[in-house]
Amino acid sequence: APGAPNVNTSLAAIMARKGQRDRAMKLLLQALTLDSGRARPQDRSAAFVVRARIHQAENRKEDAIADLRSAARAFPGNLEALNMLSDEQFKAGRYDAALEVFRTLENTGARSAETAIKIGQCYAKMGRNKRAIDHLIDATNKFPESAALQLELGDVHLSKQDYELARSAYQAALKVDPIYDPAHLKLGELLVKEAKVDEALSYFESSLKKNPKGALMHYGLANLKKQIASTSGEVTILGEAESAYRSALKLNPGLVN
Repeated sequence: APGAPNVNTSLAAIMARKGQRDRAMKLLLQALTLDSGRARPQDRSAAFVVRARIHQAENRKEDAIADLRSAARAFPGNLEALNMLSDEQFKAGRYDAALEVFRTLENTGARSAETAIKIGQCYAKMGRNKRAIDHLIDATNKFPESAALQLELGDVHLSKQDYELARSAYQAALKVDPIYDPAHLKLGELLVKEAKVDEALSYFESSLKKNPKGALMHYGLANLKKQIASTSGEVTILGEAESAYRSALKLNPGLVN
């Protein structure tokens, strides 16, 4: 309904893109000053993110960071806010600063599977893989419903070339969500790393039979067939790779560059 916080936030985002920042800020203020009974945590969090983007466009970095922290506190599962908080520090290699942000958020009650993943990523980028693994394992006990946590744990194991531990984590993700494409993709790619090309090919094909709309499975199959074609020189396989890329692109236009 007009005036609802989610509607105001959407309109504000459009106005901000058009350069009408003053009007956008007024709409966001309306959304953010509603009492908690009229605005869901997700809506308040989204409004803070839009305001943070406006502050970023005006080069008001500290105000943007403050809004992003408020967004994470309002709804700790807001991955967009968490990604924005970490992006600048990660780009600058300031992983310790990013870690401090997420630890502070958790200490103030903004704890979620998403914040745990970010903390794990900070530790991993700092070369503290054991600390990353310990943190992620602890988080999987707190948030057993998160397939993404298991995926992140698998990625840390994979970076250490602990293939069996990585496989176990990816399989654990699929126990949480049997059609979680990122985990299926990782399992297929892991077989390729182990030089088990035929097994990888069978895995991708069987996964697609179970879930034909799995864009990442089409993408993984395309990558593998492209690799096979580059080694064998077989034009037919290269054509199959192109077809698989097209299927992936049709299902998820943002997937294939």
